[in-house]
Amino acid sequence: MKRYGEVENSIRAITIRGELLRSVLDAETGERGYVITGDREFLEPYQKALSQFDLLADDWRKSSEQQEIQQLEKELTTHRHWNGNFKPQL
Repeated sequence: MKRYGEVENSIRAITIRGELLRSVLDAETGERGYVITGDREFLEPYQKALSQFDLLADDWRKSSEQQEIQQLEKELTTHRHWNGNFKPQL
């Protein structure tokens, strides 16, 4: 039973990581659309992705091993840096 729980946890962590990646891609796509067109409608996927990102990151921390958490923290830092560079343009 312990093995089953570990596998289940790993699957959950992989799923959450995929959702995190998707939210980053959605945010970047929305940012590009807004920068290119100036149309605020493109900010909808950007704002939705940002609202989900921290929740997904917290879920991932809870279901991941320490090594994965360290990698996540690096990725979060990169994402926050990218996001900080874009926000003032809004």
